[in-house]
Amino acid sequence: MENNTKEKILRVAANLFRKNGFNGTSISDIVRESGVSKMTVYYHFPSKQNMLHEVINRGMGEGTSVQNIVNSKLGPKEKLREITKLHITNMLRHIDFVSASLLERDRLEKQYRSNYIRRRDDYQHRVEEIIKEGIKLGVFPTVKNIKLTTYAIFDICNGPSRWYKPEGALTPEQIAEELSTLICDYLMQIQPAKRSMKTA
Repeated sequence: MENNTKEKILRVAANLFRKNGFNGTSISDIVRESGVSKMTVYYHFPSKQNMLHEVINRGMGEGTSVQNIVNSKLGPKEKLREITKLHITNMLRHIDFVSASLLERDRLEKQYRSNYIRRRDDYQHRVEEIIKEGIKLGVFPTVKNIKLTTYAIFDICNGPSRWYKPEGALTPEQIAEELSTLICDYLMQIQPAKRSMKTA
């Protein structure tokens, strides 16, 4: 019962942080929307900052699944495909948590920020290593700036958080399939060499 109550409060907080922002959401707002007492909220979350920290942790997803893909025997192109599909699908299934994370992460205080930065940098590093591997094996084009390329990939992956609606025509899985194809088969596709035109 306690876990159900905590989960309910956290979901309400994520939704309000997404809609109104961290600073625009009060504990009283969360109490009202959750239908619990203020004492109950503080029993599960010692502060609004702690609540934001837990929302962002949830929004960043489960790192174990990503690591399993990284450790698999898949080639770099398929690893990138599976990670981007996982990223997009999880994001859209937990849209309030992810959107709140993307929009309100800068509101984290120092005591929580280091954990967020560590997880963010670790995730980014894993993707950068896959891109490096793909370039080395000749399945990805040689890019001048791997970090910038990684940012571009994340921007594509995170884009649907701004417009996705659960009642829309496309499911999270369909969107993930389309965007992972865009990334892996177009953005990261090696272009054939252009033939030189010979004059007679």
